[in-house]
Amino acid sequence: MEIEIRWTRDEDAEARVDVLRRAWHLAFKGVIDPEVIDSVFDGTEELQGDWTPRRTGAAGTLVAVVDSEVVGLVGMGLLEPGIGEVAALYVRPDSQGIGVGARLWDAALAVLQHRNMGRFEVWTLRDAKARTFYERAGCTLIGDSRVVIGDAVFPAVGYGREVTPVS
Repeated sequence: MEIEIRWTRDEDAEARVDVLRRAWHLAFKGVIDPEVIDSVFDGTEELQGDWTPRRTGAAGTLVAVVDSEVVGLVGMGLLEPGIGEVAALYVRPDSQGIGVGARLWDAALAVLQHRNMGRFEVWTLRDAKARTFYERAGCTLIGDSRVVIGDAVFPAVGYGREVTPVS
C-alpha cells in the first residue's frame, strides 16, 4: 500500500475535518465527552491550550493519501524563533497501524528543519494515548499545561525534541 504525503489542497477541507473528528472520537474516548468533541467541530466551542498564545504563525498542513483518500494530517506551527510545533497529528481510525502517523511525523520534522527550526514541541492531553507515540519518537516531557474547551478544562503535557536545522 502506498502512502502519499503532500501539502493539503482546498478540496481536502471536508476530508481533513472528517479525519480530525473521527480521530478525536477514538483518541480521546473516555477523556473528552463525545458531545464536547462534536461542539469543537460544529464550531460551537473553541479549543484553547495554554501554550497556543505563543504561536507566531502557521507552517502549513500536510495530508496522507491512500488510494486517493485523505486518511491523515499533520498541522505545523511556529512558536518562538527557532521553535516549531506539531500542532495536530491525526490519522483516521481505519488507517491507523499501517505507518501513516510515522510518515506524517517524519515529513513534519523535515518541514520544520527546513524552516530553520532547531527545536519543536508537541502538546497533547495528559491522558491521551498519543503520549506513547511521542515518547517512542524521541521526545522528552517539557511541561504541564491545560486545554480549555468551553467550560471544560483538561490537563495537558508538552513534549520537545531537538533537531538539526537544514538551511
